[in-house]
Formats: sequence, structure tokens, C-alpha cells
Amino acid sequence: MCQTCIGCGKCTGEVAPPLAPGTCPLCGYENDARALACSQCGTFLPAPPGRATSLKAESTDKR
Repeated sequence: MCQTCIGCGKCTGEVAPPLAPGTCPLCGYENDARALACSQCGTFLPAPPGRATSLKAESTDKR
């Protein structure tokens, strides 16, 4: 993942440093590691390894 300017969205071309689990990439607030969104600004947080990133519904069609 590259480091992106929050204001303009243009890529700086530099690799972003890894964030601690629960750290908001926008405001830097340290949330609980299980948080889905930042408690401070509401930004969705990146999923830590092992956490599902999709809420895809399972098919229950039993023909």
C-alpha cells in the first residue's frame, strides 16, 4: 500500500509504514484493536490479518 495524501488523494510513491492494530490512518487515534471504525473521526479502519474484509452473504437456496 502506498502512502496517500489525505487532502488530495495523490500517491506520494512511498510505502506507508505499518500501523498498529486499531490505529486510524486518517487522524492517528489509537482505537481498540477490534474496532471497525475510528471512535474519533469515523474513518473505517484497515482489517488486521485474519479478519474477514467482506460481508458477503452465504447462499441459503436449498433446491
